Amino acid sequence: MPVLVSFTLPADAFAFAAAVNRDRDLRVHFDRVVPVGDTALPSFWLTRGDRATFEDAVADDPAVDRLNRVESTDGRHRYRARWAGDDDLLAAVIEADATMLEARLNDGIWSFRLRFDEAAETKPFHRRCHEHEIPVDITRVVTLDDADERAEYGLTERQHETLVAAYEAGYFKRPREATLADLSAELGVTEQAVSRRIGLGLDALLGASIAHN
Repeated sequence: MPVLVSFTLPADAFAFAAAVNRDRDLRVHFDRVVPVGDTALPSFWLTRGDRATFEDAVADDPAVDRLNRVESTDGRHRYRARWAGDDDLLAAVIEADATMLEARLNDGIWSFRLRFDEAAETKPFHRRCHEHEIPVDITRVVTLDDADERAEYGLTERQHETLVAAYEAGYFKRPREATLADLSAELGVTEQAVSRRIGLGLDALLGASIAHN
């Protein structure tokens, strides 16, 4: 059955370490990465930090073969990159045929959430990380066979997925660490759909828990 694995990495153990060293205020989050063959062309957003400093640092990063800025809006910049190395975390994700649902750099720490179609597929991922000394720190492992839990709280699968993604991204924190736009990019749906799922999900969750008679 499918498995979600959440973990963290220090900033210097993944992409853009040089950029982080130059600008500790950087915030980056990747769009969903679905491996195709043995390559990936991930896109990501620079949501905080100096654009010129970031681009100069990445230009000198041997792990990035090519970087293209796709768009800029409201101080946020979207890029697409081609990876050069085969010994980093992204290569491990591709080899394991996992889907990277979330990759977010915040305060010098990368947070990841991967989806594996089967629990057995996590083994080659862990093995490759160990072989290349990638210091993953597992924080959560959840099987997606949790229909009984969702039913207990009256949540649909989409509401459950959206609330978990919003919580892990810091959407409910004050100040917020993620926006509807961030969640929209991660989940691959419109901001309106994200907002609706969160609203209906919270209504169901509260109705089945603290407001339940």
